[in-house]
Amino acid sequence: MANREANYDKVVLGIAAVVALAIAGYLYTLTSSFSEKLVESRSTPKAEFGEIPIEKVETSIGNLKTVFNWVSPVRGNKPVPLNKSIPIILKEGQLFDMFVETPPLRAPMTNKFLRDNDLEYLAPNVGDLDPDGDGFSNLEEFNKQTNPKDASSHPPVTDKLFFKERIQNSYILALQSPDLPLLVQRTEPTRGSVFVQTVPSDFGFDKGAPPRFKALVFNKKTTPEGKDVSELEVEDVATKQKFTLVYKSPFNLAEFQVKLEFRLKVVTELPALKKGETFRLPEVPTTYKVIDVSEDSATIAEVKDGSQGAPFVVGKRP
Repeated sequence: MANREANYDKVVLGIAAVVALAIAGYLYTLTSSFSEKLVESRSTPKAEFGEIPIEKVETSIGNLKTVFNWVSPVRGNKPVPLNKSIPIILKEGQLFDMFVETPPLRAPMTNKFLRDNDLEYLAPNVGDLDPDGDGFSNLEEFNKQTNPKDASSHPPVTDKLFFKERIQNSYILALQSPDLPLLVQRTEPTRGSVFVQTVPSDFGFDKGAPPRFKALVFNKKTTPEGKDVSELEVEDVATKQKFTLVYKSPFNLAEFQVKLEFRLKVVTELPALKKGETFRLPEVPTTYKVIDVSEDSATIAEVKDGSQGAPFVVGKRP
């Protein structure tokens, strides 16, 4: 048993000796080739940099020694701190200082209006934008000096009401006899005729309806040439309008209606309205009345508690 252990120790020692010799040989090989791996490097002589630019160096040193007098720009009679930036916009080759009112960057809106309301003045279409979503653009709010960032502050909603067209409903009458009883005919909208037996008296063309007209005065007249131009003065009872019928001369007692459109957020076309009729705008709790209808405009007034407000004209959309 003791002989076996002695032989095992000899084997281990032999292996260790072989490993040591191998490591020693490897280290010798590395040291022998180390000098071959060294590469000589050369530094660049001072002459290769060229001559030192003395004048430029002296100029730079002089600039460093210069004391500059920094002056704060003045905006609105107040100096602006030097550590505060000033918005300067370059537009079409021209500089625009947003803290100065002239020149305006987005005319007719002022720089102050754009700045005070924090509007997107870098956007060319800033005047068309509606940041508070009330249906009025920044330009419209500027024109009425309302707050473009507050939906409760906006121009009158009637600014969005426009005249679209006038509709004419003809009502044509004619005096067809020069003596009593007087024959009065209607040719439009439907044909009809009536005899006026005496003056003054009421008459009408619609059966079962109250008489619409009142014959006031009849005047027998002729021209120097002998032409009969007799006249019948008539009053429209419904409208209190007075007019004169001349013998054999048709008279158009036309009734006009107006068509309006409301363009707040969406376009709404209102039903045709006659003079004297009232109406309301979508989502607006106000009543309005048609005061008059012209060829290209309508006169409107607000009606509240039975009282009529100041009339205003609604024209065509620009």
